[in-house]
Amino acid sequence: MRRGILFALPCALGCAREPSRALGADIGTPEAGATLTTERDAQTALDAASFDASSLDAGHADAEITSSPTLTVVTLNTHSFQEGADSLAKLDQIGEGLASLGADLVGLNEVMSGTFWAYDFNGASYDGAAIIASTLERSSGTRWHLYRHGFAHWADGEEMANVILSRFPIIESEHRALTTTDAWPGPAEQRSVSYARVDVPGLGLVNFFVTHAALAGSSDTPTQIREIRQFMVDEFRHDEALDLLVGDLNTASTSPTYTTWLDEPPFHLIDTYARANPRGFEDATIFDAELRIDYVLAGEGSALIEGSSRFSSQLAFDGSSHDGLTLPIVSDHKAVVTRFRLDP
Repeated sequence: MRRGILFALPCALGCAREPSRALGADIGTPEAGATLTTERDAQTALDAASFDASSLDAGHADAEITSSPTLTVVTLNTHSFQEGADSLAKLDQIGEGLASLGADLVGLNEVMSGTFWAYDFNGASYDGAAIIASTLERSSGTRWHLYRHGFAHWADGEEMANVILSRFPIIESEHRALTTTDAWPGPAEQRSVSYARVDVPGLGLVNFFVTHAALAGSSDTPTQIREIRQFMVDEFRHDEALDLLVGDLNTASTSPTYTTWLDEPPFHLIDTYARANPRGFEDATIFDAELRIDYVLAGEGSALIEGSSRFSSQLAFDGSSHDGLTLPIVSDHKAVVTRFRLDP
């Protein structure tokens, strides 16, 4: 296992199949001053001691990973530790909700650890990623794999992170720093993109990228888009069944920048929610602004995204019923859930 420390326990491996497209072309040199570095994540990856699998029921710990007719991908900006006394309870709600959705791959933004200065929990320190992961394991009855990278450090040492949760083995992981010149909300915030290569039984290898891009209108956004897409090219090895980029891109679907995320050469990404819901192009994913800024994007050419019949996509954690399941509002964002049908 290279490039980072993971909490990952042994699971059965699936077999890869040859994809039908290629990402492997160089995007080019970033603009002057762009940060395009790779770092090792030992200091910010999950400390296994903070997520004790021995506390799980034996039946949960021993649950076998099996193939499924669908691959369920979820992205959610959790707005962690920012609701005062309700912050801890909602982390359990997120874990329980992800289990109810039948999630397989999850990308989370704004997951906090430490003692958030505005709500100090009487001086106690909490690990938001570990709480969500532990609840998800208990609720789903299966073992999960977690990778994270903290990209913002706050006044009292709190850390905000992008988090990857996978029901399947994470073969390798990495993160890459993104050009960040904006000093909001904190001077120590360094935007980044996290990556995990995941082995999905019945499908094969999936390259999974999670990011939380610069705020709308930032001068950093064009450079960050190029850096993220270059990272995707760098990790492409022609044996993936699917490439995914998920997260809060802080870019509205109505913005001119939206097409740059999808169409910047040399490859094209599919907006799965828009493809599956043609009339929902402007459906809001954030409550305080009628904007769609959270996405599950898939690399063009995979058999899983040919047409719209091979996948569906919906919102969740919005207090509304979707396919008979109602999940509570847990953030200022809604989740995006895309289900890929794996059977021919």
